[in-house]
Amino acid sequence: MMRSPRVASGLLGGALAVTLTACSAPAEPEPTPTVSREAASALRCLVDHSPWTLDLATVDEAWRAAIPADRPVLGGEVAGTATMSFASASGWRFRAHGVAFTLSLEDGAQESTTVTTDAAGDYAVSEAGDVLVLDGLDVDETRAATTTTPDGTRTDGVSIPAPEFPWTATDAAELSFTCTEHRLVISTPGVVPSGWSLSPG
Repeated sequence: MMRSPRVASGLLGGALAVTLTACSAPAEPEPTPTVSREAASALRCLVDHSPWTLDLATVDEAWRAAIPADRPVLGGEVAGTATMSFASASGWRFRAHGVAFTLSLEDGAQESTTVTTDAAGDYAVSEAGDVLVLDGLDVDETRAATTTTPDGTRTDGVSIPAPEFPWTATDAAELSFTCTEHRLVISTPGVVPSGWSLSPG
């Protein structure tokens, strides 16, 4: 049985709270008796540059690229916004507003999946600062999938399911990640897409 990585909670106490303030020319974070230098740096990165905006265009491109070649897909598009934020008090939140994945099929039909999500929970990072642990998840999500034929007839459901946000699929998740002031990348091997890119703001 694989051991879960040792983690450091986002609630770091007064000592680390001081390091979560100024972003310009930050000093190297000092380790504490309970938090490694790597974990402290990762936690500060997540908090200082929140909220993070998910690159939905990249998600859409990776999803469509993974559709088997024998499926009759001509193209597609994505709309909406999705953001993730981290608080210094160990809380995180993810919101998706008006997200819609649309596929144009070879027979003239269109498949559309709309997603509205508001998820929140607790978070921590591994001592190595490279694994994000999400727990205590509370998710409010609405998904609607429809197919519209060339004559305008609409039916429920789609033949090609849209991507699911991996951090809202289970009650708890352990996700590899890297964080810099320019980019947060969450890796999900075996899932399409396998990487989720977010930028500050």
